[in-house]
Amino acid sequence: MSLVSPTSPDDEKKARMSELEKMRRGGFWFRKWSLVDMITLCWMVGIHVLAASALFVFDWGAFIVATGLAFWTGIGSTISILKQIETLIRQMKVFGLVIWAGCATTTTLLQRFLHSTYFWHPSALAVLLYHYGGFPYLAWGLGVRIVVVCQIAFVVQSVGHIWGERTWNTRDTSTNNRWTGMFALGEGWHNNHHAFPNSARHGLEWWQFDLTWELIKILELVGLATDVKLPTEAEKKRMKTLLRAPTKLAN
Repeated sequence: MSLVSPTSPDDEKKARMSELEKMRRGGFWFRKWSLVDMITLCWMVGIHVLAASALFVFDWGAFIVATGLAFWTGIGSTISILKQIETLIRQMKVFGLVIWAGCATTTTLLQRFLHSTYFWHPSALAVLLYHYGGFPYLAWGLGVRIVVVCQIAFVVQSVGHIWGERTWNTRDTSTNNRWTGMFALGEGWHNNHHAFPNSARHGLEWWQFDLTWELIKILELVGLATDVKLPTEAEKKRMKTLLRAPTKLAN
């Protein structure tokens, strides 16, 4: 008689992996679509249509707002990826108010709340943009901003595994690409990131511009970021040793 429960975590993990494998084998379009899949598809199509319509309602004010929002969206994405930064800034100043994050438990609850209510965040922003500047602000500030940020992220994951330099012999096909390094706020130094995933700095050389790292340094200087990790000399030496040994690449 087996002592393993049929609903054990291992069984649940195997079941999920089995479903994922079925979806991969079935192809993207001809698999069984869930409600979340349909909502996501409609959302992405709608956002791209909205972005395309921005070309017909160009407005300098809307363009400037979209540029600023895209920058902060990108910075927020790149910093949130880095696990070395405090899960939440202990003390955040928002419109002159001081918000105390409290402890890690409070932080986790807040993150879960933000994740579960994510749909309402762009919805609220859409209402504010339309109320402030009409349809041009909505098309540029929401549609163009989301499409540009998403496409830059997609480029990092595609171009960053095809073209560029491989400074470190990682067990994948990641590369350092200077163009994506600049436009992706430092994320384009992809080979560095894969070689040292715990590093808060992706542009490890002085000439590898990493805007996210520059902002992290400022946050650390004023005490809003702690436990910021960088690759040690021992880790770099180990990776240089691997550079001389052949490794099997995996996408």
